[in-house]
Amino acid sequence: MLTSLVATAILGQSASTPKVAPVKTFPGIRIVSAAAATSGAKFAVGLENGNVRIMNGTNYTTLFNLAGHPGPAYGLAFSPDGKLLATGDETGRIWIWNVANGQKVRELPREKGHQRGIQSLTFSRDNKRIASVGKDDVIHVWNVSGGNPTVSMKGMGANFFGVGFASTGGLVTGTLLEGMRIYNAGTGALASTVTMKPMAGANNLSVNNAGTLAVTAGRDGSAVVYNLSTRAQAAKFKNHQDWVLYTAFTPNGKYVFTSSNDMTISMGAVANSQRVATITGASMVGSPLAVTGDGKLLVTSDDGDNLKLYTITPAQPAAATSTRRRR
Repeated sequence: MLTSLVATAILGQSASTPKVAPVKTFPGIRIVSAAAATSGAKFAVGLENGNVRIMNGTNYTTLFNLAGHPGPAYGLAFSPDGKLLATGDETGRIWIWNVANGQKVRELPREKGHQRGIQSLTFSRDNKRIASVGKDDVIHVWNVSGGNPTVSMKGMGANFFGVGFASTGGLVTGTLLEGMRIYNAGTGALASTVTMKPMAGANNLSVNNAGTLAVTAGRDGSAVVYNLSTRAQAAKFKNHQDWVLYTAFTPNGKYVFTSSNDMTISMGAVANSQRVATITGASMVGSPLAVTGDGKLLVTSDDGDNLKLYTITPAQPAAATSTRRRR
């Protein structure tokens, strides 16, 4: 088994450049997915046995064990207000849970949903809608309050991977066909397509907390960050020797974590496309990635797919929002 190594002494780094260091491994807790609340220290992980755990990133304890999914929940997403957690499993079931007490709130109607397993989930920025990507190459948009999908988008061979809402309200997804598409979340109409070069196609996609940037996971070992307003490339990382499979922004949007089936995790700076840290001994099928809302903790897995946590120093939280009222 490979030993985890964190490389942070990279030429040209300043004292403020974040460093990552292993803090805790959970042997036997084998994960397939990870998500973090947009603020605070809570995170969730989907386990191979179908259970989902909501955990405290401050003391590394389990708050709730959510049981009942008949298959692994690859789709996980917290609502922006942190009150709800959506989980989606290999049977196409999508459940919504109360984060405060661990109780299931509702199940979205499976018969009107996906014909195959759930690949990813996301909430809209107003907490009122959920978008789901299925392995049936379909995206559904649902009301959190329940009912059938309000709109659906069929990939027709595009192969959707990953999903997020832009600050403008558009629905952003990665495609294996081109790289990235943006849809009108209300009508399902295709608004824009971005083709990755030199090799088209994305294995995954994530959107930053502000909804202004997206990062695609490339099949050529690269990850590309796009400005969602202009569709222009904002950064490009070539830090892997094989497919990039998972991506995650830090809450402030300044850094991107990527994982690959080359068994490494990389951290890169959006401002200059420079790698600032490398973790070895990651999963050979790609390690799930999430960063807690306080910007202090990377949630991922090791080469045995066991849950593993890393500290990020200094922390990378989202910028504080002013609450002062104008006179």
